[in-house]
Amino acid sequence: GVIIILDVILINLAFVLSYVFRYRLDLPYPVDARYDAPFYPYIPFALLLTVFCLITYRLNGLYERRRGRRWLDEIYRLFNGTTASLLIVMAITFFIQPLVYSRGVLILAGFTIVGLLSLARLVWHEIEAMLRQRGIGVERVLIVGAGEVGRAVMRSILADPTLGYQI
Repeated sequence: GVIIILDVILINLAFVLSYVFRYRLDLPYPVDARYDAPFYPYIPFALLLTVFCLITYRLNGLYERRRGRRWLDEIYRLFNGTTASLLIVMAITFFIQPLVYSRGVLILAGFTIVGLLSLARLVWHEIEAMLRQRGIGVERVLIVGAGEVGRAVMRSILADPTLGYQI
């Protein structure tokens, strides 16, 4: 729910920022005045990229909340999903051949999307870890067995209180 809405907002913010970087700040190199374009022709690209990003993120398992999933694993999934989405949008533009189009905007959008969503995921992980350390969202766990495997599971759970398990 909330994470998907946040992703939609951040993907579109990243697209707007990439347009600003490319056309207003002339990054990574200046745009010839003949090719300067307003933002509104890019709105369909932003919407298309948002839809494909959400689909690929879901297919990559990014919206399955799992305790213990590391931040770098989520970044890897974000990068894969964003890259696949960009390639799909670029392929579509190859066939449609719109009048206003910049691969630079799309590439900058990809980097910006991964950056913003990575930062959001980092903040989300930190908030969840703080809440779990305070006992909010903690689940009780029963370990069956007192052998070496049971002790190893217990040590793992006790070693990382941010997982949110109480033995």
